[in-house]
Formats: sequence, structure tokens, C-alpha cells
Amino acid sequence: MTSAHEAADQLAFFDAMLVGANRAEDNAGHTSYDYSIAGHDVRLRIAGRGFAEKLPTALNHLVAEAPREPALTIHAWDDESTGTSLPRLVSRYLHFAEMHCFDFLGPRNEMNDFHGDRIRAIMHLDPVIVSLFDPQRSIALYWTRDVSRIPVWDWGTPLRIILNEWAKLRGMFLVHSGAVGTEDGGVIFAGKSGSGKSTSALACLSEGRLRYAGDDYSLIDGSGQPHVHSLYSSAKLKGEADFTRFGHLLPLVANRSETHRQKALIFLQDAYRDRIISGFPLRAILVPRVTGRPETTIEPSSSIAALRALAPSTMLQLPGDGKDTMERLSALVRKVPAFTLNAGTEMRGIPESIAGLLADIRSDGGAGS
Repeated sequence: MTSAHEAADQLAFFDAMLVGANRAEDNAGHTSYDYSIAGHDVRLRIAGRGFAEKLPTALNHLVAEAPREPALTIHAWDDESTGTSLPRLVSRYLHFAEMHCFDFLGPRNEMNDFHGDRIRAIMHLDPVIVSLFDPQRSIALYWTRDVSRIPVWDWGTPLRIILNEWAKLRGMFLVHSGAVGTEDGGVIFAGKSGSGKSTSALACLSEGRLRYAGDDYSLIDGSGQPHVHSLYSSAKLKGEADFTRFGHLLPLVANRSETHRQKALIFLQDAYRDRIISGFPLRAILVPRVTGRPETTIEPSSSIAALRALAPSTMLQLPGDGKDTMERLSALVRKVPAFTLNAGTEMRGIPESIAGLLADIRSDGGAGS
């Protein structure tokens, strides 16, 4: 429980960072981007040109008309491209925290001095990225010294820490998973990197029968019948096998010169607008397994297996309250049936099998209905 003095310190730190955001906007100007995320209006204010070139791309499929009062406003800026600097007291603190991170950061990258009930404060290292969220004022701050140092893969799933903290106030949370489906219902793919999540999601995108809601993260509303909301319209390919399977996607790769040492990042909104879905009722959790066989099969699994596939990567990649995340995931797997997806090498068999599973679930009355 945060004391009154701790809350005051948290708020003072946030407001000092907000001064930095205002400096950047005053000096370099700003551009606003408005989105509808799970039915809520979210505004992103980017100071200068640095973040504007890459940050909004993965969210473009969620663009909406500007609301009078957004449910969340996010200020994003860096010092280098805006020609500004944070207030000296804040800047020096961040430098010291970076140098002595084991004393200043918690086990999940929480900023120990300023993370609590009043303000959520997370600091990523190498490069330093600060994500702050004020739940009472519905304002968030996203800052780094030099936007050019942010790794390219981060542009595919931007602002996820802030969006997760904001979503949790509304009964939602981010899950490390892919997602495909139709308006009647769909599935999420759970598992560690290399398990076949991306392959399965992109196989469905390519075939077209099931629409695409995401490759890396899904936004889940766990209240009542669980519901998936699309958050990012990006995808990633890894290695020659993926390049061969999905050669038609290679012209969309955003980091072509770097694919020899990192995953290929693809933005799908422009080329596949009609195959991206905003969301659907969640009918099943699929745990992909690469078999090396041509055919794809699906067999029942357990809630424990689904939790083991979802929890480690979700908790590792989304700093914050680990206990809270585990409780939400545990509740989710109790509500939604789990299956093992034995993914075959014939890509069209994956969407065919999933569509068949969803048809069977509908005929049985639907998961959780």
C-alpha cells in the first residue's frame, strides 16, 4: 500500500517528466494520433519527428476520429530529435539509476522509488526507455534519450507496457500470443518463441478464411466471456524457412538490411487491410507444436498446459505486477478450452483445421457461453 508521502514523491517525479514532454512539444511541435482501442479513445502525442517516423505504424489499423476527451493520452518524445533535455534533477536521477540499476530497479524493471499505486513507473535498459502511467489523470509518458537507439523490433509492438497498465484498469490485459478468428469467434496461439505462433497466425492471414488480430500480443478482456481485441497489425518472420513459406510478405519487410541478424518486421495494414479484424469472442487457446509432418491436427489439452504456454513469456516481456498477471492468466485458462495444434508443413492445413475446430465449438454452444 502506497503511503501519502510515497504517492506525493511518485506524482512529483511524473510531473517533472511531464515538464520535459511539454518542453519537447514547445520546441519541436507535436502531432496527435487518435485510435480506438477496445472501444476506448486513445490519443498519442508525438513531439518532433523522431518517434513519428515509426511509432504509430503498428497501430494504424486502429485510427479513429479525434475524441473530445480521450480515455488515455500518451506523450512520446526523445531528447535528441527534439533538441531538448529533461529537467536536470530528473535527468541526473535517471543517469544514476542506469548506472546502479540493481539498487534502483525492481525484479521486473519497476523504478523502486516511484512505482506504486499512484504512478506506474517502468525503466527499460539498453537503451534507457522510461514508461510512466498516471491512472488518476489517464496520462502516460514515453521517453528515451535518442529514438534512433530503440531496436527495430520494438516498433512492431510499441507502448505495450503503458497500454497494459491502462488496460488492466478496465478489466483487460496484454497476453503474449497471436490471434486469428471471425466475428463469431477465434483463437489465440500460446507458446514460447519458435513454437509456431507466428507461423500459424500468418498461415491464416495468407489463406484468408480466418482474419488476423495479431502475431505477438493480444489484448484480452477477461470479464464474462473472454474477448480478444486487436492491438498491433505487425508480424515477424524468422529465418529462411519463414522467408520461403511466406515469400509474398517479403516486399513488406521494414528492416530488410538487418534480417541476417534479427527477425524481419512486417506491417500488414496497407496490404492486408481487409484481413485484419478488430476483435472477436475467444473460443479456444491453441498451443502450437511443430511436428515436421505435412498434415495439421488438433487435440484436446489442459488448462495447465495453456497456462504454462502463456505465462512465462507474458510475464517476462511485460514488466509490472507479476502476481496480478498470473491471476488473470489463471482465470482465463479456466474459462477457455485449450488444445494442442500439431502444425503441419502444408500451410493451408493450419487454417482449415482451426476453422473446423471453431465450427465444432459453435455447434456445441461455444466456449464459455
